[in-house]
Amino acid sequence: MEYTYTEKAVGSTSNNDRLITVKQAAKYYGDCDVSTIWRWVKSGEIPKPVKVGGRTLWRESEIQKSIREAK
Repeated sequence: MEYTYTEKAVGSTSNNDRLITVKQAAKYYGDCDVSTIWRWVKSGEIPKPVKVGGRTLWRESEIQKSIREAK
């Protein structure tokens, strides 16, 4: 199985564990504003992002898990 550079950098071994941008994360949380995402990260309400090559990304599985646990 081959991994992308991003998957190697963050240690992802699952095909289901995509990395998503802040705009994509905002869509998961009901299409909220990106500033809301940053406020929630700061307050600890949602998972912290990972840095990959200067980009800030979230593991999709962590976002989905935080949504499931909030219900």
